[in-house]
Amino acid sequence: MHHEGVAQLMEMRNVMRWGRWVLLTAALLAVPALAMALNVGDVEWGALDFAVAGVLLLAAGLLFEYAASRSMSIVQRLAIAIAVLAALGLMWINLAVGMMEVEAGNAMYLLVVLVGLVGTAIGRFEPREASMVLFATAATQVVVAVVGLATGLGPTLPADVAFVLAWGASGLLFRQASLETAPEA
Repeated sequence: MHHEGVAQLMEMRNVMRWGRWVLLTAALLAVPALAMALNVGDVEWGALDFAVAGVLLLAAGLLFEYAASRSMSIVQRLAIAIAVLAALGLMWINLAVGMMEVEAGNAMYLLVVLVGLVGTAIGRFEPREASMVLFATAATQVVVAVVGLATGLGPTLPADVAFVLAWGASGLLFRQASLETAPEA
């Protein structure tokens, strides 16, 4: 009986942790809805805009929750937060205004996020593997920007630099976390 009670308590705790991301997503989506209702600024979102934004925000929150729950290291959690925010920011900017002047070039930035997501999933969110993946993600961002420059697609270089720095910072923090958890020889 005692084990059942503990299991139920843990399950309720997980539901509450995951539920907060649903509430936060709803609260964030209320901002543009309120701006539209009050005619503030040039906010004109349709149902698809709200749906895509909701999926992006909720997915980012749940991904952070899942990955952070696998670590007790504050350094690793910070690395996760930076990587998730960078991925969310890159997708958000790309969908809202684009990272390149030519729409076709923006699709290349999906590759950047896929490198990070697939790589960390394959590495099972382990710090050492995640470190290498985030450095590869930074390198992918550089390649996309260089291809954009070389082909005249007009990348936004300051934004590319900011994302490369974010991926690199996350990689360095994952590297630090891997050193903290490495067994002593």
